[in-house]
Amino acid sequence: MGATGPRKRHRHPHPPMTRASAALAVCSLLLAACPVTPGAPDGAVGFDAGNPAAIDACSGGCAANQRCDTAKRECVDGCGGCDAGLCVKVSDGVFQCQASSISCNGATCAAGQIACVSGACACFATASGAGDSCASLGQWCASGTCVNPGRYEQCNPDPGAPGCPTGHVCDPLFGQSQSICVKRCGVPGANCDRGEACTNLATGPGCLPFGLFVNQECSQNVWLPDGGLLQADGGPSCR
Repeated sequence: MGATGPRKRHRHPHPPMTRASAALAVCSLLLAACPVTPGAPDGAVGFDAGNPAAIDACSGGCAANQRCDTAKRECVDGCGGCDAGLCVKVSDGVFQCQASSISCNGATCAAGQIACVSGACACFATASGAGDSCASLGQWCASGTCVNPGRYEQCNPDPGAPGCPTGHVCDPLFGQSQSICVKRCGVPGANCDRGEACTNLATGPGCLPFGLFVNQECSQNVWLPDGGLLQADGGPSCR
């Protein structure tokens, strides 16, 4: 045989396709053929079989005194909160705060009387006006009944609110939300009581205790040798 030159190797233009690469190519074609499904309205992930049914806000329903807040997707108080009484649905989408009806031994209790004590209607009093069950009425609880504010008690300066005692005025001494009843003075027949001074207030001249002023003294209790007490005048500033 004659000598021949080196055998030429034929190079494939592409590497041979393995089973794994072939399977991958088939999956890629299948995925490319599948449509892209957008997300569901409620934020759930979409599926090739279709989106799950959209879940409406408050789909479980709200209580009788609530409405659905579609932005927050939760049930909220229909009245936005009631200072007194309960929130009641009066018609579709309309809510009102209505005073709760309480009765004791068959008798309907008045506003502010929120409990039965010894079988009788009663209100609840606290040290602060905000905690008094009669506060929403502009009154105070005394002996189980709501009464108008007295001297130096917190009052409501709004027109039509329960007024202060005769000869008194509701003055915003500590701010509009902390008004108190003060006695009028500075006119004939309107004198301040012992231990009070007549001073100019937002509503005009009114009586305030000397204790609210600096460098003032009033009546003092002086012990007597026999053990008794003598109420002595504290000086010319006291009446």
